[in-house]
Amino acid sequence: MTTPSDTTPSTPNPDAIRATWRWLAHAQHGVSEVRVIRPGGGGLVGLGFFDAEEAFVAACVEANAAGNVYVGIQPRPRRLLELAPNVLRPLRTGAGSKDIAVVTATVVDLDPMRPKDSASTEDELALTLQVATAAADWCEAQGLVRPRLMMSGNGAQLWFALPSQSLEGEAHERVQAGLKAFEAEFRARFASERMRVDSIHDVARIIKVVGTVARKGAGTAERPHRAARALAGFERVEDAVLLERLLRAPVQQPVANPARPAQVTLPLAPSASAPQGKVKARRTETGEYDWAQPVEMCGPVQRLWQEGAEDRSVAIFNMVRFFAHKQLGLDEITELVLEYDRRGLGKLKGRDGVGYIRKAYEKVMATAREDGAVAPPCHSLQGMGFCRVNREPDVRCELYDVVFDIEKAVEALATVPAQDVEYRLKPIL
Repeated sequence: MTTPSDTTPSTPNPDAIRATWRWLAHAQHGVSEVRVIRPGGGGLVGLGFFDAEEAFVAACVEANAAGNVYVGIQPRPRRLLELAPNVLRPLRTGAGSKDIAVVTATVVDLDPMRPKDSASTEDELALTLQVATAAADWCEAQGLVRPRLMMSGNGAQLWFALPSQSLEGEAHERVQAGLKAFEAEFRARFASERMRVDSIHDVARIIKVVGTVARKGAGTAERPHRAARALAGFERVEDAVLLERLLRAPVQQPVANPARPAQVTLPLAPSASAPQGKVKARRTETGEYDWAQPVEMCGPVQRLWQEGAEDRSVAIFNMVRFFAHKQLGLDEITELVLEYDRRGLGKLKGRDGVGYIRKAYEKVMATAREDGAVAPPCHSLQGMGFCRVNREPDVRCELYDVVFDIEKAVEALATVPAQDVEYRLKPIL
């Protein structure tokens, strides 16, 4: 019987990398962003922006020896090319969702449940490909173009080509809502105790470059390193029906009558701040943490939570500070950050992780106000390049919107959970 790895090489395949470039079809709309991430979640090795096919292929092949190679699903603005023109450089951060001006594709990513920082076994990979094939069948039954099926090294991806869609104005929010809803349909239908659908609907997300080797863990006979490869070719067929479906997805609208906003008492007085531990992290219906977003997060924090940072100590400290800012207790902060580290950073492996997090928490709480309120890690995120507020004149904070538009923020309070109201208003308290 043929196994998923029987014809899968463990060295980069330049032809497949070139086919990836051509399928993405970024050249007409911008440039392609490449990120190389050190195995084990050790941060960025290099980052670059490419408008030349051969330079893209060469950089991906060469960089694969040092890390896992990823490319942005959507094209990046041409203005970013000057930061690292057709080369990889030690930049701190790449494009964010606010940078993306056009959407040309979407990807659904399926991965088997397995130990962190390890490659998939043959059985785990076979199950994932089986589920992905069933998902592709479902897409066809929905009247959609059958997506391209990719083996990502340890899991499967479904690639959907779209007619180019501008994200100018309100289209950004509408398309983003459509991508999120489409991904959620797959999660509801195909996720299980043995299978997860990763959250990559955000327009700034990246995917493994097909043709490069996925380097998870040590690489053993049971859990080998594999090169990602196409299982159904690289034909690009743009799906206008899917794009229309994405654009029809409902977008959460502000309440029409702001006269009766959220029926909560605004904790304007310092003494009204909730003590640490009173607020709890979000959990799923099964009681597990909502790992995708355990608390409300702005884009920069969400990115730090999902991708980590080159300086792993700073990444952990910032997440401890943010969770303390959100008023989680030390027990929940410890559980969340230990899993955060296990899922990618690897900073605490072989260390007293509980003690490390406790010391970070104590340092954070030493900076708290008399009422116990903790400042978020905004300045650190700006310094890391994750947050562009106060760095670029047109960038506005997604959560601290009251600084820029108080009336709009008050109208939006009706859609804000009671526990998050003070967080939204804190800049003017």
